[in-house]
Amino acid sequence: MGLPCITRVKPTSRVCGLDIHRPDSFVPVAGVYYCQRPPNLELAQHLAAHIMAEVEISKAELVIFNGIWSGISQFLKAIQRLAVTRHLIVADDFDTAFDGLARVGPNPVQVMAVSQISGKQGLIHVDFRPPNSFGGKR
Repeated sequence: MGLPCITRVKPTSRVCGLDIHRPDSFVPVAGVYYCQRPPNLELAQHLAAHIMAEVEISKAELVIFNGIWSGISQFLKAIQRLAVTRHLIVADDFDTAFDGLARVGPNPVQVMAVSQISGKQGLIHVDFRPPNSFGGKR
């Protein structure tokens, strides 16, 4: 790929995607690109543009985008196409464009909000909501 800020775990045909987190404290998913350090907005968009073409032509059954919404939100139509034919996980702090992503057509969309519990280090709260309830509030 030629970009020094990301590495990729050995690819498989089952999963692909992009995660801004360095896989130091979790088990990386084979086929996903991982950043060695969080990218700025310009680099995030560059990484997303470079990887999106590969993701679209892959035969992956699952596509994961984690922490990269600022880079991939410009590819809303491509993401919607992916969601029609594959399982898609987009994990991030979302802006108002997320409502457009959640309306993929006839396919059911399930949205899960995960947030840290205030004052409880390492504990999270998981909440299932309709897609239109994500107006930037958690």
